[in-house]
Amino acid sequence: MIVYIDRLTAASSRRAIDLKGRLGKDSLVDLRVLDPLHSGARTRRLIARLGSGFTVGEEPFIAGRLRMPDGQPVYIAARRHAHEVAFLAARVLMNRSPLVSRLNTEWGRDTILLNLARFLWTPVNEFLVRIHVADALLRESGGEKVPLICQLPSYIDAGLFQSFSSRLTLVCYPPGPGRRAMESAYGPLWLLRQKLRQWKWALKGREGKQWIDRFPADEMPSVLLLQEDELLPDRSYRTQPHWLDPHDGPAPFRTLVLKTAEDPTGNGSAGERDGGSVTPVSLSTWCGSARGRNRHPAERKLARDLRNCIKAMPVGSSGDRAAVFPLVRLLSTAMDLAAFCRKTRVRAFMTCENYMVCADAMQLIATPMDIRTISYQYSNMGKVGPHMMTTADVMAMFSPLYHDRWTRDGIGPGRFIDTGYLFDGAFSRLRKRAHQHRLQLEAAGARFILCYFDENAFRGKYELVLREDLLEEIRTLLMLIVNDSSWGLVIKSQFQRHSPIRFPELAEWRAAAESTGRYLELTHGTVRNIVFPAEAALVSDVALGHAVGATAALESALSGTRTILLNPYGMKTENDALYAKADIVYPSLDAALETIRDYREGKPERAGLGDWSSILPQFDPFRDGQAGRRLRAILDEAVSQPC
Repeated sequence: MIVYIDRLTAASSRRAIDLKGRLGKDSLVDLRVLDPLHSGARTRRLIARLGSGFTVGEEPFIAGRLRMPDGQPVYIAARRHAHEVAFLAARVLMNRSPLVSRLNTEWGRDTILLNLARFLWTPVNEFLVRIHVADALLRESGGEKVPLICQLPSYIDAGLFQSFSSRLTLVCYPPGPGRRAMESAYGPLWLLRQKLRQWKWALKGREGKQWIDRFPADEMPSVLLLQEDELLPDRSYRTQPHWLDPHDGPAPFRTLVLKTAEDPTGNGSAGERDGGSVTPVSLSTWCGSARGRNRHPAERKLARDLRNCIKAMPVGSSGDRAAVFPLVRLLSTAMDLAAFCRKTRVRAFMTCENYMVCADAMQLIATPMDIRTISYQYSNMGKVGPHMMTTADVMAMFSPLYHDRWTRDGIGPGRFIDTGYLFDGAFSRLRKRAHQHRLQLEAAGARFILCYFDENAFRGKYELVLREDLLEEIRTLLMLIVNDSSWGLVIKSQFQRHSPIRFPELAEWRAAAESTGRYLELTHGTVRNIVFPAEAALVSDVALGHAVGATAALESALSGTRTILLNPYGMKTENDALYAKADIVYPSLDAALETIRDYREGKPERAGLGDWSSILPQFDPFRDGQAGRRLRAILDEAVSQPC
């Protein structure tokens, strides 16, 4: 009998032994391990403990290659189902916890419920992807119903997962005592860590408190942001804040940008950018240094609620203990932000990275402290889960196409305002530089230029896009440049770690392509490659992007370049009906290149290749380069409203 098992541990082995005992002592069990089966003494001991009648082996698979019955990749299906289950699990936990349920009602907006769903999403997704993997493997082999032994995420009911496979019998086991002890200690350890960090910052100096104490006494309000991109004045790169254009005159507010990670340089003071209109604020400045006397009523309520949550950690009901760690972290962060906002006269808060704890903390304190909250769309997302949802007052969107995706079960922004694609104001700044790039490639003989946008790639069995996939696509394009002197190529990676120069496996082909003079890598920045996709697109005749993500491809199309979406994973998106109205989606790079050759030859059936013009109004009804100014107008209105 085949039995799937998530990983080989003492607890999972006990379930396998119990299962075999029910089958009979003469039964044979083929134990197929989904997670990597590491060699070593521990694995040998666990296999020996199983005893006779077992065969044990690791099941080879890549989640991105396995398919659901509808053709959707297992990886994508698990993520989408996790969106639903995370909310269901969060509601179940909240119903079991009078404390958390009461606080969610008192603070309003269902922000605490959303924060809890975010917290639960990762373990839920990990459980679901194993269910879908085992189901797909069984379907491929033509097997009958078999058991899946899998560790159930803490405090989540197994019943929430029963409907996801009719072929599997779920045999769940709880986390071990060590894991449970660690989970119980999350809250106290997090609070201890915060306190130790604040003591460390106090010993190193009091720059943060001094900066806050010296904050200008005039009545100019502040707008608070979270640092999401590099803070550079050059708006021809993806920088923050992109909506503050020097040509539009000074803003009627100060812009404070909070760093949410500790500065490795150890510089704890705030600095200024753009002549003082933008001020980065280090973690050590805003986290804890603003607390003190004359507290706002919201700060006092946060302190009371935090004390109640701390008391519930060791002695509360199981529902309280399950939900209390994310709530402790949320309330503590909200206390720091409330004190900082009070002292720096914050009137509006804006972010696009809604998954950050600070984003939910600001939603908690916004109403009692009369702060307007704004979120904005930055990605061409299909399905949106709890990690990107928000309860902000306003969300600025590309177009009405996306409104329903950011709302679930009554949780979502207060209202939507359409502003268009957020970075379209950069296109005009890029044309001169892109023209110089094209002249450079044409001078080396390029007569038809491609550009290529990668997608985030990883290593591991449970991923969609693998590092090997990325390498193969780049290698194919480099070979094209080397073997045909009429082609040119521009590559713009999403992250610096994926620039072709970082891959030693590509060194030979990359050097050969570079020697032709018809190859160009556009890169700038530290972690993210902050070159706009539009810059690479404007150099090119045809751009190649991916259906996964698809934001770079959308930007390319909006810049006026013919753009193709590669979909080798069979991914299905909410945009598919629109994509089908144009000749833009291809199942592989090879298929796309073959079609591009037909287009180059002037075949009439390929005249519309990569042409998004008929569907672009659905993605951006404006397409006028003014999205940044519309976003700025939302901020101006937010800070000008009377308290």
